[in-house]
Formats: sequence, C-alpha cells, structure tokens
Amino acid sequence: MRVLVLNPPGDQRYLRDYYCSHTSKARYFWHPIDLLYQSGILGSQHEVVGLDANVLMLSHEEAGRRVREMNPEAILFLTGGVSWRQDFDFIESLEPPRSMPIIGTGDIMTAKRQEMLERHPWLSAVLMDFTSDSASRFFCGLGLP
Repeated sequence: MRVLVLNPPGDQRYLRDYYCSHTSKARYFWHPIDLLYQSGILGSQHEVVGLDANVLMLSHEEAGRRVREMNPEAILFLTGGVSWRQDFDFIESLEPPRSMPIIGTGDIMTAKRQEMLERHPWLSAVLMDFTSDSASRFFCGLGLP
C-alpha cells in the first residue's frame, strides 16, 4: 500500500512532534520525529511517500496538488493543538474517498481521540504511540491492538 506520511501546510511555522505542538519563533525547523519513526516502521510493509508541506511552506493549494500527484492509498498525518483546525480543513479539502484509511497522530489526537473520531467520519484511527507498528498493521488490515 502507498502510504503518505504528511506534515500539513499551515499559515505559520508549526513544530508538531513528540506529542507537543507550538509555533516556531525563529526561522528553523527540525524533522517531526513522529513521522520519521513512522516512515521507518511503515517502510517495512508499505511503500512510503512523504510530504512536509509545513517545512516547505506550501500553500494549501500547492500541497493538495502534490498530494494528488503522489496518489496515496492511505494517509498518516501529524497534527497538533496549535494547528488542528487548519490541518483537518486541509485533509477535508483533499476530498479523500471514504475507503481511504486516514490516521491522525499528535497531541490533540491523544488528548481528544474519541471526540475527533466522532466529529470527523473520514478519520479512520488515531495513532497513540508513534514508536509502535499499529498504523502499519492497521493499513495491512490486521487491525489495532
């Protein structure tokens, strides 16, 4: 399965990792370790493509175009308390087919897992531990533990 690991675009420089999110006060970024770990884990079972639209400072339109070009079969996206509304709007703007599995991870997802799953029917699951292989197994159809 071709899985997109996605750090969504935003109107600010968001740092979202280690289940903590904030805006950058300088002109630097670091790799979101959550997605770095998951790309390695997912890569053992799936074809992984990545897009860090935030670091690239892509507009929603340009990020959407790139996602469509990548033609993912599943998405694992990173979000955070500081940006989740924009992040969810972006995912919704992609108009993913209902059959596409989409997993969210990040601080807001661990804090409000049930609420997010209930409010957003396109959201398939929440990854609670970015060091686990749960997302990979979910995408393989084995289900979460």
